[in-house]
Amino acid sequence: MQIHVIGSKSQHTNDYLVYYFPSEKLLFEDDLVWIARQGPSRKASARQVGLYQAIRDLKLPVETIVQSWPVQDYGVKTVIPFRELEQSVTGK
Repeated sequence: MQIHVIGSKSQHTNDYLVYYFPSEKLLFEDDLVWIARQGPSRKASARQVGLYQAIRDLKLPVETIVQSWPVQDYGVKTVIPFRELEQSVTGK
């Protein structure tokens, strides 16, 4: 496991950690990606863009993002394929 400080790149707080598991190509974070489970995709929030850019800057080959928040059902994914984050940011 690798722990990375992405700080203000998170667009959420100045102190923000993400956890990368290289063997699984999995990134664990708390509350930066809000992609609906159903319906049309929306433009990325500043937090999503910040996480995407941090992953790119760190050159992490992420395939899956696991998010711990929200703890209640808000209709958003908590297991997110990286390509969906990328699509929300780049439109591709």
